[in-house]
Amino acid sequence: MNISTLWIAEKPSMAEAFASQLGVINNKDHSLGAYVSQDKSVVVTWLYGHLVRDLMPEEYDPEMKSWKLETLPFFPQNWKKTPRENVVSHFQKVKKLIQAATNIVLATDFDREGEVIGRELLDECGYRGKVERVNITGTDAKSISKCIENRFDGNIGLPLYYAGKGRERADWLVGLNFTRAITVLGRQKGLKETLSAGRVQSATVKIIVDRENDVQGFKSQDHYQVKVNMQHGDVPFNGKWQPLSSELDDNKLLLDKEIASRKVVELSGQDCTVRRSIAQTSERSAPLPFNLSAAQIECANKYGFGVQKTLDILQSLYDTHKLTTYPRTDCRYLPTAELDELDAKLQAIVQMDPTIEPVISALDLTLRSDAWNDDKVGAHFGLIPTAHCGDLSRLKDDELLVYKLVRDNFLSQFMDTAKYRNVTLEIAAGDDRIVASSSTLVSPGWLEFIKPAKDDDADEEQNQTVPELKEGSEVKIKSAEIISKKTSAPKYFTEATLLAAMNNCAGFVKDPGFKKILKSTCGIGTEATRAGIIKILFDRSYIVKKGKQIRPTQLAISLMGVLPDEISSIERTAYWEQQLDAIAQRKLSLDEFMGEVTGMVKDIFSKGFADINLDKVIPKCPVCNKNLIRRKGVNGFFWGCSGYPECKKTFNDKKGKPDFSKNNKKVK
Repeated sequence: MNISTLWIAEKPSMAEAFASQLGVINNKDHSLGAYVSQDKSVVVTWLYGHLVRDLMPEEYDPEMKSWKLETLPFFPQNWKKTPRENVVSHFQKVKKLIQAATNIVLATDFDREGEVIGRELLDECGYRGKVERVNITGTDAKSISKCIENRFDGNIGLPLYYAGKGRERADWLVGLNFTRAITVLGRQKGLKETLSAGRVQSATVKIIVDRENDVQGFKSQDHYQVKVNMQHGDVPFNGKWQPLSSELDDNKLLLDKEIASRKVVELSGQDCTVRRSIAQTSERSAPLPFNLSAAQIECANKYGFGVQKTLDILQSLYDTHKLTTYPRTDCRYLPTAELDELDAKLQAIVQMDPTIEPVISALDLTLRSDAWNDDKVGAHFGLIPTAHCGDLSRLKDDELLVYKLVRDNFLSQFMDTAKYRNVTLEIAAGDDRIVASSSTLVSPGWLEFIKPAKDDDADEEQNQTVPELKEGSEVKIKSAEIISKKTSAPKYFTEATLLAAMNNCAGFVKDPGFKKILKSTCGIGTEATRAGIIKILFDRSYIVKKGKQIRPTQLAISLMGVLPDEISSIERTAYWEQQLDAIAQRKLSLDEFMGEVTGMVKDIFSKGFADINLDKVIPKCPVCNKNLIRRKGVNGFFWGCSGYPECKKTFNDKKGKPDFSKNNKKVK
């Protein structure tokens, strides 16, 4: 069979969407694993994500089957892949199609992972022919038709493939070598479980453990402010007395209550003068369209959704309902070409939900918010509705909430900015200085439609309106009072704040050398992988949830003491992520990157590992004194004795620890 054009989709549902637009939807051939045109010139096949996987160490060298420190570190001489065990039959079908094709169109996601899924398969099958590419932004008929028309040279995606390869190989070298190393060390101490390490995983645990240490080691400190209640004519307002810099500590806090008490007495009843007056108008634009992280954070704050739940919902809105665009985007901007679809999108939105019609009628479609910026759009753009007219009654309640969140954000791009009047008065009371300020909403604009989350940390002065006084105006101090405060400990992470920290970890970078080379917006992991990393940490008992708080287990805390700093380093992980981006932008070669990774792994093993102290990590069985192991049963986690079957004692799991209480009932 000679195939003129073979379309390769990432999953069956996408193959169906392409087959429909290419006119071969009724010609599905299960024996070939594809949709085939009558003359067999056009074929659409599908994958199940990755059809091939990297070999494990023991598949390169049988000696590696036994986990020993002396066999580490291990580096494959020639990287090899093999079909995943559960898709061997389908792999063979796709391989035959690839070998019969003269032109292939990759219709996988146009990002690092999607490029690897497609290109690794072509490499494994020895394909050397022409490759074209499509960039899928939506799964509705119009979006698929548009990307078919606009397919482009597949070589454009090669840098993404090399970046994806680099990520894959770095994760393999770090994950497998250090997982084996710390597991062997753990077994020497009697631990039977596998202890895992990973490039992004370990850095994320480090962030969480560091926060735990910061909170536990925090000592609250009393400090003071002086609130000054003033009046001009009949208008009351308040301000704050400004201490001299010599009266403040290094953190700009007033610690001496005597100074504050003295000022309360001195200021009360004084007449004072406005020395400086600033009044100006500011604008607040509608929030940019969501990328995946922004959507996950918003859904966590508004609805209490976990990050994985939000991703699953967005994937369903994209794949199943075809109502929103590509969910795993890292971009918050929109291409101006999307304006061509604006009328169609708005018509679909109203048809699905007629109650939104008054809002849409009031939109100013000539407005162009900051979101419309071709220069800031990469392979994907921000999350917005498609032009597909679906049935909202088919959505689950949570899906409807997320759809409306995306829809309303998009509509807000055509609404006026919110306008504020900001007033700041600098007032002289003898030698003392008082500052009063306010920010008053004068025109709500988009805020009438979207209510942002309440800011619990908003300054109380934002709840007043300071009069716009001229310089030289007289002001009467009616009273003054001490405001006693305490410094607050850092907050434990929630899923939302942990995701935000992974997305932009610049604030956690302390190494001066890395500060010079890391971007101000450096992150660890990618939009597509962060939710999965957090899930892995829960599954591997490195973190637990206490209410909304994410807390490290003793296992995680102890492992941070044995893992080499280079592996758990936030700076190193963010730097590697930056290097992978450089590969994707053709600024760095894959070989250069892998040289750095290989050199670091060799260097760590040459230095050796610290002794691992697991005494506090592993709870003991009260019956036989052997180690207890946390396991997952059909009804959740439980703890079982490592002496099983001789000792069959089990315990409920209570926040990551065995429940030794008398009313404990075993869970299996």
